[in-house]
Amino acid sequence: MSIDAGEAAVTTPDGIRNVLPGDRLQLAARIYPSPPPVFYGAPDHARQARAKDVVASGYLTQPPRYLGTADGLSYRLARYRQIRADIITDGMSAPQGGIAAALLIGDRRHVDDATYDMFRFSGLAHLLAISGLHMGLLCFGVIGFARGVMAIMPGVAVRLPVHKYAALTGLMAAALYVVLSGASISASRAFLMAVLIILAILSDRLALTLRNVAIAALVLLAVNPLALFTAGFQMSFA
Repeated sequence: MSIDAGEAAVTTPDGIRNVLPGDRLQLAARIYPSPPPVFYGAPDHARQARAKDVVASGYLTQPPRYLGTADGLSYRLARYRQIRADIITDGMSAPQGGIAAALLIGDRRHVDDATYDMFRFSGLAHLLAISGLHMGLLCFGVIGFARGVMAIMPGVAVRLPVHKYAALTGLMAAALYVVLSGASISASRAFLMAVLIILAILSDRLALTLRNVAIAALVLLAVNPLALFTAGFQMSFA
């Protein structure tokens, strides 16, 4: 929910369904500012929430009234992600559907607590968050496929630098993936790394270097300095 100072996270009753990103609702709710740490050195959840532009939280006191749908590219993309996730989970049995939605488009709403705990206890919870592994498999898988297709065409392979054209194809696939997956911090970091590697390939320079990590971190912090305090940023760059 949007308020003057930013966003508010509102808890809704279980009976409210089919609310999509961008829906405009008239509602009555109790809103409270995000609480500070309970003691010195405790996690500052309010600061972590501000990194996502969430400045308050609360709960509904009356059923909402639907007013319409807001327009905007970000809303349309978010609605598309949520609808596709629902289609994926409806077409597959649990918990496979929730896992597939998390891996393909970064929507973890359908991953139940028991499934998440199994991933967490086995040390594989990071696989449910789109990051370098997923971006690398997609981007460089597309590069390998595109390069293989162009390499078997003599007229193309002889005249053109097929590895550079394949790299551009992989870059477009990575850009589409990060947009459709919601552009989380870990996914954005992986995309920036892929961009730097592909730019190095296109300019015939060394592709794998720690400078890529530093540049990706600086770009993310320039866009959102409070991302420094989120778990996603710290796990990506620590």
